[in-house]
Amino acid sequence: MYDAGKYHGKTVKFKAMIGSRPELPDNVFAVGRFVMTCCEADMQFCWLIAFYNRYYEIQGEKWAMITADIIIQHHEDENADIPILYITELYECEAPKEMIASFA
Repeated sequence: MYDAGKYHGKTVKFKAMIGSRPELPDNVFAVGRFVMTCCEADMQFCWLIAFYNRYYEIQGEKWAMITADIIIQHHEDENADIPILYITELYECEAPKEMIASFA
């Protein structure tokens, strides 16, 4: 992420799809949206790692309103600074009207 440091310590609130991934521990989630930058063929799920300090069981993927603090950590394997979300508030909600973020 270009200039990730400017996000360190910020708090964000947004609606996202939240789900667990087999490679992540129980209290760590993938949080993000499907993003389309050009056309349907390039659509992909863009996600961030999010920690939650409470037990939250999720089966499949759900839409949630998330409030989180951003902490930038250095990822040795990628040799890059990446944003990690620390969830402070989370509740399930309805899907947004536009479920795909688009930059087209």
